[in-house]
Amino acid sequence: MNRIGLLVFCGAVLVVFLRLQGRAQPKTPPKLPPAAQPAPPAAKPTLPPVKPKTPPKVYQKLLPFKYRRRWGFMDPSGRIVINPRYYWVFQFSEGMAMVRGRDFKCGYIDERGHLVIPYLYDGGSTFSQGRTFVNNEGQFGYIDRKGQPITKFEFAEARNFCESFACVRVGGERVGVKVQGGKCGYVNLAGQLAIQAQFEEAGSFSEGLAAVKAGGKWGYIDPTGRYVIPAAFTNAGAFRAGLAPVQVGGVAEDKWGYINAKGETVIDPIYDEARPFSEGLACVKIAGKIGYVNVGGKLAIEPRFDFARDFHEGMAVIGIKDKRGYIDTSGKIVVEARFDDARDFCHGLGMVRLGGTYFNDLMGRSNVRVGYVKKSGTYLRYPHD
Repeated sequence: MNRIGLLVFCGAVLVVFLRLQGRAQPKTPPKLPPAAQPAPPAAKPTLPPVKPKTPPKVYQKLLPFKYRRRWGFMDPSGRIVINPRYYWVFQFSEGMAMVRGRDFKCGYIDERGHLVIPYLYDGGSTFSQGRTFVNNEGQFGYIDRKGQPITKFEFAEARNFCESFACVRVGGERVGVKVQGGKCGYVNLAGQLAIQAQFEEAGSFSEGLAAVKAGGKWGYIDPTGRYVIPAAFTNAGAFRAGLAPVQVGGVAEDKWGYINAKGETVIDPIYDEARPFSEGLACVKIAGKIGYVNVGGKLAIEPRFDFARDFHEGMAVIGIKDKRGYIDTSGKIVVEARFDDARDFCHGLGMVRLGGTYFNDLMGRSNVRVGYVKKSGTYLRYPHD
């Protein structure tokens, strides 16, 4: 092959090689115009960190008991938790209990028996929603769990907080244990008078409504102070289970029945007395005897008692003449009426009293004997001093 032929052959080989290389290269896709560019994936929204729920505070189950004229606290098994060294005590509520010292002043202890709020007051109540009212030389005000005042001591009467409001009486004159005159309103949890004192009488909030009296008649207001059910009743009680007892009719023939939250009559007014519902049953009085009706208005327990209270833990205090005992929700007498007084069941036990009165015991004047009964009717602790 001559030189020219060789050069032609080499050129042909080079052309074939370059074509093969071009086929092996991946083709680059053409760029789309800006308007046709695919949108970037949407960014996922950033959620705030979830705060773990604070579990509700679990308080000990403590019950007051008396031994040798002093009061202490035990658990439901009867084990002594706080030794009896107080002259009088209230039950524990939200981990605090009011106790009375040697000079009859009141303070508050915690579940370990430590005095958290000193002996400063003439009286007080149980804690509710972190607050309680106390009596300071005849005037009432509210304090928190540390003993710090959240209101001035300027009320003639006060009640516990219910649904973030507490009923108070502004003005009036105390005659014995009652206050005459003045007006009732409501303070909020901040201690402010949220609903102005304008009512003659008032009850605590329950199921979003409170019974109030104005112009001699009772009606119901909401938390803004606005009437939801007009004042048209002779008397009225708290809403529970969607029903409230109200007294209607003329002065001589006033009867009690039940209304719903719309003010409509649900249970006809045929009773001489009626109380709010508790655990599905309500005390009613017919012809001088007390029984219980259910939310349907039917007699669940025939009227045969001289005294009765609301059901708590499936048990209710009843009275036959001047003695007290307990029944269950079927009306069966579980604990015979043989005590001078009996208190609502709490933590599976009912406190009973023989002899004296609680008031005289409070003043150190009597030898009150106190014990506890179980739902079976047996004693956990027989009443003794």
